[in-house]
Order: sequence, then C-alpha cells, then structure tokens
Amino acid sequence: MRHVLLRPRWIAGHLLALALVVLFVNLGFWQLRRLEQRRELVERVTVRLALPAAPLEEVLGVGGELPEYRTVTAVGEFDPTEEVLVRGRSHDGQPGFDVLTPLVLEGGRAVLVDRGWVPYSNDTVPVAAAPPPEGVVTVTGRLRQPTGQRAGTFGPRDPAEGDLVQTYYVDVDRLQPQMPYELVDAYLDLTSVTPPHPLGYPLPLPEPELDLGPHLAYALQWFAFATIGVVGYAFLMRHVLRGEKRARTA
Repeated sequence: MRHVLLRPRWIAGHLLALALVVLFVNLGFWQLRRLEQRRELVERVTVRLALPAAPLEEVLGVGGELPEYRTVTAVGEFDPTEEVLVRGRSHDGQPGFDVLTPLVLEGGRAVLVDRGWVPYSNDTVPVAAAPPPEGVVTVTGRLRQPTGQRAGTFGPRDPAEGDLVQTYYVDVDRLQPQMPYELVDAYLDLTSVTPPHPLGYPLPLPEPELDLGPHLAYALQWFAFATIGVVGYAFLMRHVLRGEKRARTA
C-alpha cells in the first residue's frame, strides 16, 4: 500500500514539496540575515548621528569608508544655476522633487546639497520658489554616499550622456561632467543653514528611518509557509493511503 506513494508522479510531487520547503526555510533565514544587517546599520547610524558636527573636509580627510549619516558642516556659496532635481520624491503622499544644489567650497571644489522637497509643479531649474540663501553660508547636513543611489538592474535609468536637469539618482560621477567645478564624492542631506532660508520651500528632509523594518515578520511568514507545507503534505499522504486502503478492501 505504501508503494502508491512511490509511483513516478508521487515521487515528482515529493521532490517538488521538498524543494518548496527548502526554499521557504532558506528565504526565512535570508530575512533573518537581512534583519541582522539592518540592526547593525541602525546601530551604526545612531552612533554617527549622536556625534557632534565636524567640518566636511576634516571627515573626508580621514580616509577609509565614508561615514554615512555623520553630521558635518561646510562653508561656501550655493550655485543655483547648476541645480538638478531628483525625481521620485514625495511628501505626505504628494509627488515632487528634491532640490540638489552645489555648494561651492573654498578652494573651488563643490559638494552637492539636497536642500529639501518641492512639489512637482516646480520642474525647472533654478527653482524659483526655493532659492538658496545668497552669499557665504554655513551648511549643516548628514553625509551621504552617492554610490548607494545608482540604478539597479531593474531600476529606472538616466540617459547615459548629456546634461541632466532631472535625475533619479544622486550620482556624482554622472553629474560631474556638467559641473564647472570638481565635486566631492559625497553629498549632504541638509539639516540647517546659516543664515536660514527665508521661504517655505524647499520643505525639510525627513529624519533617517531607524526602525528594523519588516524582516522579522517576513522570516516568520516564510517559516510558517514551510511548516504548513510539511504538515499539509503529511495530511495529504495520509489521506491518499487511507483512500488506497479503502479501495483494496472494497
């Protein structure tokens, strides 16, 4: 009677069920690894945000890995004539752009500063509704790694050549050819500027999200799927064996 479960179609079913259970279990452990990576990132960012602000050039001069989210200060003059709008940004569910404005530093280099959000209607540069303060200013912001913003395999892509007025990514390498000065290989999320901006736009950027995300819930979900698969398949085989037994004794 047990031989019914060793027929070719059942062997194929066993292998498929086993493969799915193994897949679900591995996806669960993958989510747990993602959770651990997220936890490490949150701890690292929390420590960096708690540090006092340091001069941009001092932080960049240390070398090694860029301390993303470290608060830094930079002194220079905004150049709105070279602004670029970052697509796909929203505020309270309303679509719009982030305004990326070069801050020209002493010595001629510049750092791109994400000054905040404007509605979609502000789709030309310089953004008339959100001019930066004129003259020499002191910017305080969170240091960001531009390479993390570049297009993935399936993400939207900017044109490979030509000047960009709008972009999907804060990509220093892509924007460098259209700038009249050397760009720092990093950018800043603006938190404050002195003297302050007098107008309503751009709206301030949100604080970094420091939650652990849904990875634990997803892991438990995949493990639950694996458990349901094992238990359900066992009940199915039990039902088949009972049916076979009834058929033989009928």
